[in-house]
Amino acid sequence: MSYAYHAVSSYFNRDNVALPGFVAYFRDASIEERDHAQKLMDFQVLARLDLKLFAFAFANHQALSVVPVYCGHCSATTYCIK
Repeated sequence: MSYAYHAVSSYFNRDNVALPGFVAYFRDASIEERDHAQKLMDFQVLARLDLKLFAFAFANHQALSVVPVYCGHCSATTYCIK
């Protein structure tokens, strides 16, 4: 997941998209997921288990879009990645 979050963060950091709040959120999520993965790999090494890493494909980031979502209760606006 870290790679996916990092890719999404990079997408929102582009000058023609430029959503800094999204960049920070997904960059932080990427770091957190990478920390989780490192803890799991450290445990596997400690337990003398085989550590196997596999390649994977990530979906086309061009398909991402951000849509506004309105809250009827408090009239606030937030954004959702679609």
